Amino acid sequence: MFRMNASLFHKLHTLLVNTYSLESSIYMNSLESLAIFLLICWHGTSVSSLHSIFKHSGETISREFDDVLTCFVSMCEDYVIKAY
Repeated sequence: MFRMNASLFHKLHTLLVNTYSLESSIYMNSLESLAIFLLICWHGTSVSSLHSIFKHSGETISREFDDVLTCFVSMCEDYVIKAY
């Protein structure tokens, strides 16, 4: 579903939590936030479609997406920008 196996998904989650401060919120846990982020980025899934799947408001989905995106930007700064 995420174009990666479960092991890689969990390793990515662990990296984002331990190194880039991805956190669960009172609205959603961090695994679910990462899953939503991947569905939006890799499948182009709309927020309204995710609302019906995950049963969260569009505002919650957008906020959590932004939190994961912030972690990915920090990770890219370490892996991509510093490589040059």
